[in-house]
Amino acid sequence: MQKTGLLGLLLSIFMIPNAAAENTVKYRGNTMNITIGQSRFSTELADTQAAKELTALLPLTLEMQDHLSNEKFAELPKSLTRNDATVGRIETGDIMLWGGDTLVVFYESFNSPYRYTRLGKIQNADKLKNAVGAGKVKMTFALCSFENAASSFKCR
Repeated sequence: MQKTGLLGLLLSIFMIPNAAAENTVKYRGNTMNITIGQSRFSTELADTQAAKELTALLPLTLEMQDHLSNEKFAELPKSLTRNDATVGRIETGDIMLWGGDTLVVFYESFNSPYRYTRLGKIQNADKLKNAVGAGKVKMTFALCSFENAASSFKCR
C-alpha cells in the first residue's frame, strides 16, 4: 500500500506539472501563414520564446519530410530556445519544436508521451492532410499582420 502511495506522489510531482504547462500555453495573436502548393493555412503563434525566435527567421521555405504518416518535419537553420513539455495529445494542426532545431507540423491527431515546445496552431487544419500528401513537401512560412482595417493580411 505504501508503494502505491509513493508511486502516486511521484506521478503527481512529475506528471501533473507537465500537463499543466501544456494547458497554459497562450497563443499571442500573431499570425503566420503556411503555404503548401496552392493551399494557404493561417497559424496563430504560441506565446513562447521559441515562437518569437521563429518569426525572426521568416519568411522561410523548408522541404519537410514525412514521419510515421502523421507529421512533416525539417531542420531549422538555427536552434531555438526550448521549453519542452509533455503534450499528452497532439492535434491536427499543431506546430511544435523538437530537440531545439526541428520544426514539426502535425497532420493527424494522436496521443504522445514525447516532449515538445509549442510554436503555434494551424486554425484551418481540416484540409492539411490533403495538402501535405505523402512524402516530402515544400512549406513556406511567412509572418503576417494587418496593415489597417481596410486591408487584408500583409505577409513577409
